[in-house]
Amino acid sequence: MDVCCAYFDPDYENLNERIYGTRVNVDNDSCGKCTVVNVNSRNDHDLLLEVLEVLIGLELSIAKCYISSDGGWFMDVFHVRDQEGNKVYSKKAINYIEQAICTRDSPRFTVTRSNELASRPDVAAHYTGIEMIGHNRPGIFSEISAVLAEQGCNVMEAHAWSHKDSLACVAFVSDESTSSPINDPNRLASIQDHLGTVLGPGTSMDEDGHSARAHLLGADGLTSHPERRLHQLMFSSKDFDGHPGKACTAFPMLSLDGYKKGRRTVVSVDRCNEKGYSVVNVECVNRPKLMFDTVCTLTDMQFNVFHASVSSRGPFACQNYLCRNTTSGTGMDIF
Repeated sequence: MDVCCAYFDPDYENLNERIYGTRVNVDNDSCGKCTVVNVNSRNDHDLLLEVLEVLIGLELSIAKCYISSDGGWFMDVFHVRDQEGNKVYSKKAINYIEQAICTRDSPRFTVTRSNELASRPDVAAHYTGIEMIGHNRPGIFSEISAVLAEQGCNVMEAHAWSHKDSLACVAFVSDESTSSPINDPNRLASIQDHLGTVLGPGTSMDEDGHSARAHLLGADGLTSHPERRLHQLMFSSKDFDGHPGKACTAFPMLSLDGYKKGRRTVVSVDRCNEKGYSVVNVECVNRPKLMFDTVCTLTDMQFNVFHASVSSRGPFACQNYLCRNTTSGTGMDIF
């Protein structure tokens, strides 16, 4: 006896994306001082970080932003300017923004000193990636550079952060003699071992077993944004300001040429029990990549951003985020 079963199309889950897709509109007419980037897509919480990576990769500053991602749909509006505070008129830059966000696999570009767009080399094909985390101390970068030089490595690109006692670094190197990636397993093991020796002294293992280390990046690490990886490395060191349970953190007084002298950087976390959100408010001095850094931090703490508004006034910025925990799906105290 034949039994008939209902057929389930495996592509059904992607139906909305295939029908509607991600739509990006770059508008230079609706705002007098900024280029407006509108992003509409099926709700995907990874998309927000990817959009921010595209914008900061072009050295664009975000003057204002509105985010809404309830109801299965993601809608973002970014007001951006270039390094000189002007609108984005370059056709190449506009096409790149639209293509990179829509396809999410476009070749990367960077901004040159002359404010022109240039293709960024494929680091996965040309370089060997190394990530390092360890104890910060005077002279450690010189020691790392000396080890890489002794091992015959050319440092083609490097990104490093230090905070209090922690150090994180992502470096891309090539063979000194051939300018090609280093593929010899024995040589890679030697580089990793020597770097681990430099990073190790003075570093104690924490309660979760994290210690100083040098690690060769795989394909995923090579293609991810270096500063995104630095956020993850620094977060793993658990070198935080403040104390658990503290909902408001005030930093030292700030004064910028007499502008609102004495205004402080303030981070506060509240609850919206009615909607199940944690409400994060940040008021601080504005700077490039501020929103990217904030969203990276919330993501590393396992919070998804559902709604947000970001604005700047003078040298200060105000950020408001409505978040939910990725595991529980509800708002929780973050600090």
